[in-house]
Amino acid sequence: MDPYLTLDVLDDSDDATIKTAYLQAVKRYPPDQNGELFEQIRNAYEQIATKEKRMMLKLFNIEPVLPVQIIKMCIKNKGDQPLTTETLQKIIASGLQSSLTKMKE
Repeated sequence: MDPYLTLDVLDDSDDATIKTAYLQAVKRYPPDQNGELFEQIRNAYEQIATKEKRMMLKLFNIEPVLPVQIIKMCIKNKGDQPLTTETLQKIIASGLQSSLTKMKE
């Protein structure tokens, strides 16, 4: 699963934004009530917590963003705040760019 989608952040988010999203997700899904989901959240945060980790993920991750992941993010965002066209375009562009880059390799 894409860690950016799990934490509901864009791939150009900074450390503070990612940490805030992580803490919000942990509050929303505490480990004692949502053990499996908490593990996914924790693993996602560990993958993208720092700029260096995000760079490593971008350089070595071979999983493109799938349409189903975009739909899940749209559904997830519905309750918290509206998903803007700009945000959706960034998500799609990120997935397409990732796919194109990998196809060229």
